[in-house]
Amino acid sequence: MTSRETEDVTFGRILKAVLLLPFLVAYGLIVLVTLQLIFLPLFSLFQLIRFSLDPKFRRRLLEGSRESIAAFFHARHVWALPEGPEVLVGPDDFTTSLVGGKVNRIEPSEVGSRLGAGDRVWGIQLGDRSLKQILPINGTVIEVNRELLHNPRQLATAPLRDRWIVKVRPTEGIEALRNNLTWSTFKRWNEQVKDRMFTRFQAKFGPVHADGGTLVPDLASILSDEEWRDLVAREYE
Repeated sequence: MTSRETEDVTFGRILKAVLLLPFLVAYGLIVLVTLQLIFLPLFSLFQLIRFSLDPKFRRRLLEGSRESIAAFFHARHVWALPEGPEVLVGPDDFTTSLVGGKVNRIEPSEVGSRLGAGDRVWGIQLGDRSLKQILPINGTVIEVNRELLHNPRQLATAPLRDRWIVKVRPTEGIEALRNNLTWSTFKRWNEQVKDRMFTRFQAKFGPVHADGGTLVPDLASILSDEEWRDLVAREYE
């Protein structure tokens, strides 16, 4: 084959590839759209079935977002949700991720206890480790969540509304909650907390940070005693 013929063959192949490229792109788009048309309805159907059969999932969708927005948050990882003239108080998502499903016991203040903002209101026991949290407002404990006390491991999976630990009657009324963080402010602050955690315990978080920055479930179980004391001192005391 002469050099001229070789050049013609090469040119023909290039021309064919250029002409074929739009068809390959179009074929890829058709395949992608087809897969979306097949799998998205299946995923939606699965979500619909789960919504119908799983009351906890349904409650999270219908109530979780609204309750989070209605709640107030304290920098020591507790939330306060108004309920009439009283306030439900519980641990935030950071705390529930931290302790995971390993909670042995929850020790709330007794009904009738009059506490000030910043006073210890309950303790969470995880084996030989403990975590104490504070009340975000001045008030009197009027009720404790007996169901959660009897099943403390539900703390890790219950939606916000069901993981309250104490109900409090505020001394200065509901208006006192305005001294705490709103949901939008707390979200931004909590992202900073998680960034500090990922930096401090980078070796233990590994790819979890890259996968969206969510906390490792049951983090307390993989921290050393020294790391645990450091975390509690920085975030809860």
